[in-house]
Amino acid sequence: LVLLVGITDDNTVVGYEVAESSETPGLGTQIADAEFKDQFANKKASQLTPAKGKAASDTDIVVITGATISSKAVIDGVNLALSSYVAAKGVISGE
Repeated sequence: LVLLVGITDDNTVVGYEVAESSETPGLGTQIADAEFKDQFANKKASQLTPAKGKAASDTDIVVITGATISSKAVIDGVNLALSSYVAAKGVISGE
């Protein structure tokens, strides 16, 4: 799974696109559907967390039923992008 993740200067996730995937057709491929992807838009958090059924907080992303592993892989990928972005900003600014 390869993702392109958009992050603003204030560490807000703009969204993501699936650049490459070998997910199961019909289930795992739902990670590219707007219903799942839209949950990431405008999330300002250092760590997003998977949730089943309903989001309990602003950092929760509701996983796709039947595609929990794929959902968590996207959440992990976005979290990695966020932490890498924050670290890179620190190196660039000398923090």
